[in-house]
Amino acid sequence: MVNKKKTVQKKISRVARDLVYNYLRKRMQEGEILPGNSLNLTELSEHLQISRTPLRDALIRLEAEGIVTIYPRSKVIVNKLEKEDFQYLYEVIGSLENTLCIRGMPHYTASILDEMEEVVKEMRKSIYAEDIQQYDILHRKSHDYFLTVAPNLFAERILVPVQNRLWDLPRRNFVQRWFLDGCDEHDLIIRALREKNETDLRYYVKERHWDFEYNKEHIFAIYFH
Repeated sequence: MVNKKKTVQKKISRVARDLVYNYLRKRMQEGEILPGNSLNLTELSEHLQISRTPLRDALIRLEAEGIVTIYPRSKVIVNKLEKEDFQYLYEVIGSLENTLCIRGMPHYTASILDEMEEVVKEMRKSIYAEDIQQYDILHRKSHDYFLTVAPNLFAERILVPVQNRLWDLPRRNFVQRWFLDGCDEHDLIIRALREKNETDLRYYVKERHWDFEYNKEHIFAIYFH
């Protein structure tokens, strides 16, 4: 009976922690909490009607992902993402997704690839409609295939926090051409997977989609201008 009670308590604590984590990330994505802001823990605890324990656990997770820094006396600051950080993020994501795609290549069936193409089509529609919220959902879904088709727990634990760090950063501008070019790159990646062409796959994942120098001009225009 005691063990069952402890299990229930752990589950409740985990749900509360995830609630706080997702709430904070959503506010960051929407630009309500900006890099450099400090978090008022008392205000958060009262607003979400939770104790300090799940709040602390969520913040520890965010700190492990490089999103916040926890200082003494309950001071928590949302970390800024500097220009030089983007090259590191792009290289990490590009290397891991390239490895996942190549190793998972035999598992990409025609039906899965058809699904991926439909997602890219919907991404284009959301770009033309300037529905960036919907685009972000679809964009994440398009990259999730690389992890779900050939799952690797170790790669996921590295890749997902790095993706979140990049994609949660509020944009200052919208460059339609860059987003559409990204859709074209997704189509080329899908084609390489269909053809089982490892050379083309590596090129479009690492040397185009996630190459920092190739994307640098648009990155700076979107996040810093």
